[in-house]
Amino acid sequence: MRYRLIILTLFALSGIYCCRNDSHDKPIQINHKQVITSMLYKHDSIRHRAKKQSMPELENNLFPKPKNPHQILSTDAKFYGEHLLKGYTKKLRYYFDKYEDSSNGVRIYMDTTLIKYFEGVKELGYLNRDKIKDSVFVLPELNIIEDGQSYYFSDTTIPRLHTESFCCHPDNMFLVGDIDEDGISEVGLFVSACTSRYKVLYVYSLKNNKWKEVGNVCFDIFYEKPNKEKRVRKIGKRKFEMLEISACVSDKKYAGKPHWRKFSF
Repeated sequence: MRYRLIILTLFALSGIYCCRNDSHDKPIQINHKQVITSMLYKHDSIRHRAKKQSMPELENNLFPKPKNPHQILSTDAKFYGEHLLKGYTKKLRYYFDKYEDSSNGVRIYMDTTLIKYFEGVKELGYLNRDKIKDSVFVLPELNIIEDGQSYYFSDTTIPRLHTESFCCHPDNMFLVGDIDEDGISEVGLFVSACTSRYKVLYVYSLKNNKWKEVGNVCFDIFYEKPNKEKRVRKIGKRKFEMLEISACVSDKKYAGKPHWRKFSF
């Protein structure tokens, strides 16, 4: 029994970079600019091994305990259910049990921070076949390894949609209709790296209980109109178009001009 030291090379973005060298009908490739090296401990039972190896500082870092009533564990369903998502306590416990992965440690947040930045629940409409309107909300990372916020749904049969963004908002997600005609709507998602002029608009499809990206275009905030909801349209079964208006394109004839890019899946 020994620690396994894993060196993770993480690529950080100064912003989402949307310029492409490929043809204008290919998906956008993200150009990672900076490299950050992190060292993380990964093992089957880190709590037990930390004690066995006399490393209480490691256990404290990965499994911190709130030092005052204003510090909240990232998986405290009771707090979330009482202060942020009234009536959602059982659903939150289900999500936390499913996604927290406590072997990777936990996070602590200040209650004032969680309350200040929580943006509530957005009603999406009818996402699946159950004839009940679905809603979405955003929660921060559940453990120390997660890198980015996630979108959760009022219907717990729908898996969360995890991102690598720290600028997630319920209003960023919207339904685009049932493009593949399987009874479940695809979703659009506006994704930002928090800085940079260039964002990305994605379309996801739920396949085998997992979200799969099926299309994306650059969203240049210098061209905010039309709204994101009007930038995706179905043109056939499993076929759709996404509107791209950007100054940063490989084919200069499309620079700053509306261009519908075609996708199929």
